[in-house]
Amino acid sequence: MNAIAKISAIALCLTSIHLLHAQEIEASVDDALVSSYIQEETISEADFNVYPNPANEVLQLHSKEELEMVTVVNEQGVKIMQLRASEFYRNRMDISKLPEGFYKVSLYSKNASKDFTIIKI
Repeated sequence: MNAIAKISAIALCLTSIHLLHAQEIEASVDDALVSSYIQEETISEADFNVYPNPANEVLQLHSKEELEMVTVVNEQGVKIMQLRASEFYRNRMDISKLPEGFYKVSLYSKNASKDFTIIKI
């Protein structure tokens, strides 16, 4: 085997090893994403709740995990409120100043989120 053939064979082996390694990394990333997705999906809807609905003054926010953030989006799709955990007291949110209408309230914990449609009366 001449030098050019040896170099070609080595290059082919290195390319194959690189491709196998790249496929392993891709598979690992895919597995991690699927695992993360499954973990989020296994949190049941009962793990989050917003009540009463319809509401007038205060919404009670329930989550089995500690809530990190709550957002409120109006009917036009504009985010009108965003509260961090430190900004709501005992998982209660004052909505008394909001005009009547439909709102999307999103609850976020560390590992999951859930959207609710509420009616402000």
